[in-house]
Amino acid sequence: MALYTEEDNTNTSVPSPTFFPTNSEEDWTDMSLPPTKGEVKTVLFSIGNLKAPRPDGFHATFFNKNWEIIKSNFCAAVLDILVGKSIPETLNDTFLAIVPKVDHPNVAS
Repeated sequence: MALYTEEDNTNTSVPSPTFFPTNSEEDWTDMSLPPTKGEVKTVLFSIGNLKAPRPDGFHATFFNKNWEIIKSNFCAAVLDILVGKSIPETLNDTFLAIVPKVDHPNVAS
C-alpha cells in the first residue's frame, strides 16, 4: 500500500430487510405514549450521583435525596419538555473552566 493514496471503501450493498428488527403493533403503541413520572424517576436515578452538575451546582445526588420534595415540579418540567412545550432558555447552560497549563499564564492562546 502506498502512502497518501485513497482507497475505495464505498459499500454499495443494501442491507437485507431482515437486517433491521421489526416492531409489533403493541411496540409502536407503547412508543407513542407520553413518558410517565416513573420513567422520569428511573432515568434520573440512573445518572451517576456526582456526574455533571448544572450551573446551579446540584449533582444528581441532590435530586435523588430530595426526590419526595421536588418530584412534582421536576416531573412536570421534564414531561412538559418531552411533549413539545418550550424548553427554558437556561436549561442547557454550562460552566466552562479554563485550566492553564503553565504556572503563571499571561495570555490565553
